[in-house]
Amino acid sequence: MNIDRKYSEIDMTFKWETISKEKIYTVLEESSTRDEILGYENTPFEINCSGVERAEQQLNNIFKTLTMRSCKIIKSFRKKKLKKKKPWEDRELADVKKTVSNLAKLLRINPYNLNLRNNFLGHSLRDTDPKQYWKLSKSLKYENTNNKIELQAGFPEIIDHFKHQGETVNYDKEFETKIETDILSETDALLFNEVTDKPFTINEVNKCIQKLKTGKSSGPDRISNEIIKYSGVVTCKAITKLFNLILDSGKYPSNWRKSFTILIHKAGEARY
Repeated sequence: MNIDRKYSEIDMTFKWETISKEKIYTVLEESSTRDEILGYENTPFEINCSGVERAEQQLNNIFKTLTMRSCKIIKSFRKKKLKKKKPWEDRELADVKKTVSNLAKLLRINPYNLNLRNNFLGHSLRDTDPKQYWKLSKSLKYENTNNKIELQAGFPEIIDHFKHQGETVNYDKEFETKIETDILSETDALLFNEVTDKPFTINEVNKCIQKLKTGKSSGPDRISNEIIKYSGVVTCKAITKLFNLILDSGKYPSNWRKSFTILIHKAGEARY
């Protein structure tokens, strides 16, 4: 179903109104909407990850069509980002800060260099002999710090431990095969559970749809609970098909991992 979209999906939000219920019933009675839903119900989807993604995308498009034709479209205006003012900065203070930062980096690279500790920390070499200062700075900057640590004699346990590190251990094959058969037998018993692995029925899904709370905000797909609830009589079979496809394949759509997170400041608390 082609709909003229005034705004992009990012800039659109939808508001459920009192008249939206009548609008969605009118849209559901149209033959084009019925044909689209029946086409989804009769489409054979692959029982794998790509099949689940394709089924979720098609069902999502159906609900988006219902949303756009029944709800009020509101264009959301994005707030302009305020330019942060540059903090006041003293040039002399900035030079000192840069010098201290460079010294800290050099000390992290070579913390046990006595010449660096004695001369650099007091700024004596920098003031008295600048050439020697930068020469020593470059030598420390490019110095290789990956020093090898040699194990000293007198630690036979440590040496023996690392000597045999990574060697393959020969296990008893009979014991290994017994463990494999036990695991496979237990896994086969757990492959199907009569209670939890039964396919979803239309009545079960319809009961859950009717219990959806209204007046809640929608997620990134912009589909509200009202759309699913009041179109459930027609779309319940399509939703059940998607749930059973997820159950059979063991995969769920990647779009279901996305959500909106809004941080709300708690009054009286400085931490959050």
